[in-house]
Amino acid sequence: RDDSLTTNHVFEFARLVPGATYAHHVRVIDGAGREGTNDGTVRIPSWNAAFQRPVSGTFDRPPPTGPYLTNTPFLSRIVDGRDDAAGGTATSSSLSKGDQWVVVDLGASLALNRILIQWRRLAWPSTYTIAGSDDGTKWDEIAAVDLIETGNETAANSGTFVRGAETDCGGKRARLVKILIPSGAMVWGKRAGSWNRALQIVELAVYPAPPENPL
Repeated sequence: RDDSLTTNHVFEFARLVPGATYAHHVRVIDGAGREGTNDGTVRIPSWNAAFQRPVSGTFDRPPPTGPYLTNTPFLSRIVDGRDDAAGGTATSSSLSKGDQWVVVDLGASLALNRILIQWRRLAWPSTYTIAGSDDGTKWDEIAAVDLIETGNETAANSGTFVRGAETDCGGKRARLVKILIPSGAMVWGKRAGSWNRALQIVELAVYPAPPENPL
């Protein structure tokens, strides 16, 4: 082999669809007529449609204990991409005072693939529902989630312990996505007491469904 004859080629592709998988086939022939081929697939990372989108709801309070940053509104921290307790977490009002909820506006009606919610350790609801709407008036349930059965407790990149659940949306369409926790709901498997009535969301991510046959 004569490395002086070796060349590198870089190919760039535009308009690839987030979440889609593409197959490639490469065929090369060198100056001596020798041939080589390569086949493989590439999956494009999913697009989080909720990232830095407008949020409303009852999660507009600072953490009840510990230091926290005051540089951004608490609701916006739900979709800011941060997973630390001090700067990336939002706290709800008390479950004893009423339903707790969050609505994120995706900006357009999208077919939804999955929704990931990370709750802070010891501040997660045992159950909650996910609903979707295009106009904010008519809501359709997307899923009912049991965090005791489906949740996984892990350490986020920042070191904050979170309990998360990824929910399959089955391609249901929505522009607005609501997370609803009813008043009196249990918190991490226990009835809410005087010290654990608030919930904390570390991050909410919404991933649209990719087209079936991307070009």
